[in-house]
Amino acid sequence: MRAQSVPEILATLASRWFTDAFIAASPEVVQGRMDQVVGTDAEIFLNVFDIYASTEMAPWLHEIAAPALVLTGENDGGCPPRLNEQITRAMPSAALVVLPKVKHSIMLECGDVVAQHMLSFIKGLTP
Repeated sequence: MRAQSVPEILATLASRWFTDAFIAASPEVVQGRMDQVVGTDAEIFLNVFDIYASTEMAPWLHEIAAPALVLTGENDGGCPPRLNEQITRAMPSAALVVLPKVKHSIMLECGDVVAQHMLSFIKGLTP
């Protein structure tokens, strides 16, 4: 992205973030997300990717004792279920939910389903 520019590479990311069906059904949502990313200062956006690339969570995940809900899309290529399974196993009080058929942008593509899982998780925390 640094060599070619964020907007140029961004076009290739839509199909990694969203399913084809969602892109076809909600192009305005997809475009809104793309516009949001392009509107973010490029250095800030790229620094986030640097953090992702250079942060190793495995050594300290076991220290997170608070209950945690790990959500991912079944077809998320950037942070696939396999990695989320490792994260969940490392945390002593974590639960994993893999949302079928979706990719990376679960909050935009199926926010209602995400919200249901979050509410169930939170309700399960109350005595």
